[in-house]
Amino acid sequence: MSSSLSLVIESFLLTKQAEGCTKKTIQWHESSLNTFSRWIIKEKHPQNPDEWDATLLRQYIVWLQKNNDFSPSTVTTKVQSLLAFTRWLEQEGLTPTNVGARIKKPKLPHVQKPPFMDDELKRIIEWSKRSGWRDYAIICLLIDCGLRVSEVCDLEIRNIHFSQGLLTVRGKGQKDRVVPFSASTGIAMQRYLVKERDPETDVHQLFLSKKRIEPMTPNGILQMVYRIAENARVENVHPHRFRHTFAINYLRNGGDPLTLRRILGHSSMEMTAHYTNFNNNDLHKAHVDASPLTNLMKKRKT
Repeated sequence: MSSSLSLVIESFLLTKQAEGCTKKTIQWHESSLNTFSRWIIKEKHPQNPDEWDATLLRQYIVWLQKNNDFSPSTVTTKVQSLLAFTRWLEQEGLTPTNVGARIKKPKLPHVQKPPFMDDELKRIIEWSKRSGWRDYAIICLLIDCGLRVSEVCDLEIRNIHFSQGLLTVRGKGQKDRVVPFSASTGIAMQRYLVKERDPETDVHQLFLSKKRIEPMTPNGILQMVYRIAENARVENVHPHRFRHTFAINYLRNGGDPLTLRRILGHSSMEMTAHYTNFNNNDLHKAHVDASPLTNLMKKRKT
């Protein structure tokens, strides 16, 4: 990487750190901008940001899209990081204008991800019970509350209000929110606390690793979920699919989108709107219940 460009990127990362961005966010920016910097050098483009223009940025985006190493979602996130960088360059006076102002993130193809079927969830729950109270409690939180894996890892005991059935979790952007949980999930967490968790540990997080001396990591939960899914013979299992399933089932069972937005910690209703799309079975059932012709015929019979 060019030393001058490297210094500019380091300064940007330092700014993000000072703004309170999480370690994960800073690592994402670093990885994304390093990809851009390597492309700049390989293609022998100007390394001085003051010499960049919108055409150069679009050439980079096209290169990302043609690179088989990057999925469409990865391309979008890398472009998002680059646009944040170009905004910062203007704010710091390193460029006279924001060269990325007219650049839009590539649109992702809309693929309707199927939620877990009820029988799949039942098998996962059954096998998580066999795995132990910790794993069962984690699966309950994923199904019942739609938490992100990082939020499960960071959940502290002091932020579990058992009598109220509420959790306080820290989500993206270091923002706290309150999430309700059911009695079944509360019992699962309490049994884990009583039966498995080391009472002598000074770790504040609820879930500990198998060694019981340190908090669980996202990778630890990922491996646990894979193991349970394999035993339960459920395919295409990953932690975020539980969040997706929670959101869809919450709406199917009568929950309203505004409350769902608060529970999931979405910054806008646009993000929550993805879950309001019914699958074909939902569409047919909704049509049966609301069909103008069907209801008209019912009125004629009465």
